[in-house]
Amino acid sequence: MRKYYIYIISILVLAFDQFIKWFITTTMQVGQSFSIIPHFFGISYVQNKGAAWGILEGKTIFLLLVSAVFLILLNRFLIQETKLSKISILGYGLLIGGILGNFCDRLVHKYVIDYLSFHIFKYDFPVFNIADMAIVISIILLIWDIVRGEIDEYRSRNRRA
Repeated sequence: MRKYYIYIISILVLAFDQFIKWFITTTMQVGQSFSIIPHFFGISYVQNKGAAWGILEGKTIFLLLVSAVFLILLNRFLIQETKLSKISILGYGLLIGGILGNFCDRLVHKYVIDYLSFHIFKYDFPVFNIADMAIVISIILLIWDIVRGEIDEYRSRNRRA
């Protein structure tokens, strides 16, 4: 699988994320909510001026710089990396697309548009978005790929011994 798929996945994630955010901002008012699955899932338009769980609120410039540095370092790593599995290609594509989605929000609006609201066992989980989901899924995939690689390497060494 070719590396350019990483960037195709990134662009698709970014486009989908920005489209949904545009739809939310043009059809809802800030703070407005409606239930999709009662007592479990809803849509709530929130403007998050921080990072996950609202940490670093008001630190937009810092969050933009961290995102930009991370994207540059990630891109340099990907240019140098010669062997990537299909799982890692998907993981890196989701990661870059997710970071770019929230980066664009911070750059344009000075906050991130969040809208997915879950209520799990009477706990109101922090509202998040597609870009956040892409980042979390990417981390799970990349960890899985690393662990799987380590297991395969371990098995390979033990077969030779």
